[in-house]
Order: sequence, then structure tokens, then C-alpha cells
Amino acid sequence: MTRSDCALMIYQKNDENYALLYERMDPASALRTLGRWAMDSELAFSWYDAALLAHQVRRIALADGIGTFSHGGFKNAGPIKETGR
Repeated sequence: MTRSDCALMIYQKNDENYALLYERMDPASALRTLGRWAMDSELAFSWYDAALLAHQVRRIALADGIGTFSHGGFKNAGPIKETGR
């Protein structure tokens, strides 16, 4: 595995730091990890935090030509449209 095969996301909330390292061809594993973190009551990581990072995982997947996560799999849903925020 090379560096280009992986994605690394760093997230900080309060005094906790989170590092999500996953294989770019397996974004579903990253989404599962985000869900586990959000369910862990001992962490400050919330479902809102999971949604923010999941959005980034999906953007990377689209850029890699994988598509978007939908019902347990990825499908090509076309480009993400910017909202202008």
C-alpha cells in the first residue's frame, strides 16, 4: 500500500484528537469507524461530527470515481453540487 492508496483525516474536538486512516478504495470502512466513534459514550465525538467527516469521505470517494455510499454499497451518483457557502 502506498501513500496515495490511503486517506488521512485529522479531527479535533475539545481536548480529544481523532485520526482516521483508511484505504481510499474502501471508504465504507471509514464510515463504519465514524459510526462506532459516534456511538461511544466515552468519546466527545458526536453524530454531527460523524456526519461532517462522512461528507468528506464521500467527497474523496467521488473524486476517486467510486461514487457515494448508499444502502451498504457505493454507486455513482454524479458530481456533488456546491451550495455556495
